[in-house]
Amino acid sequence: MLKKINKNSVLQLDEFLSFPNISDHKEIHSTEDKRIVLTQLEDFVYKICGKTERAHHYSQMVCELADELILNGIFNANPRLKNAKRSEPFQLNKKEFLDIQWIFDGEMFGLSIKDPFGKLSKKDILAYLDSKQKNDPLAKRISGGLGIKMIFERLHHYIVNVNPDKFTEVICLLHFDKKFKDFNNRLRSFHYISNSERNIR
Repeated sequence: MLKKINKNSVLQLDEFLSFPNISDHKEIHSTEDKRIVLTQLEDFVYKICGKTERAHHYSQMVCELADELILNGIFNANPRLKNAKRSEPFQLNKKEFLDIQWIFDGEMFGLSIKDPFGKLSKKDILAYLDSKQKNDPLAKRISGGLGIKMIFERLHHYIVNVNPDKFTEVICLLHFDKKFKDFNNRLRSFHYISNSERNIR
């Protein structure tokens, strides 16, 4: 896994997981789309894990993670909505919609959210991950909601692919362990890859 990530090249979400696997892909254009997607994502986690306490923890964690990343892609990355309240309904135009994909191979769960703006910088991410920023009002106001630090705590591998002014794709990889405490004890990693358009497949 880490060998794949450390290639420092852009990989599709399914290239990080094994085969066979099951997946789904959606587009988000509106508040209603977001609501439907999060419901489908929750159902997907219960489908692969069963109706157990562990599945409840995973579904809650994954949906909170996806919700925050979706809101970041809609409000933080989008210049038109930068000053809008994240709690307000939204309607994106045909050039602003988000792509979301999730996939599971029996052990690893992957989530990808892609916006068409390419504005997320490594400097900003590292600033939010800094423990000193946890209670910084400015950091909370910029990142919103759970914030990048809390996002990082809900996953194992955090991969950001950026083509400046073209797109940002955030890939989150989580090991769905049989015991939830094992999930929390795993090491975390962060990888930021910036590519020009000619290097994107």
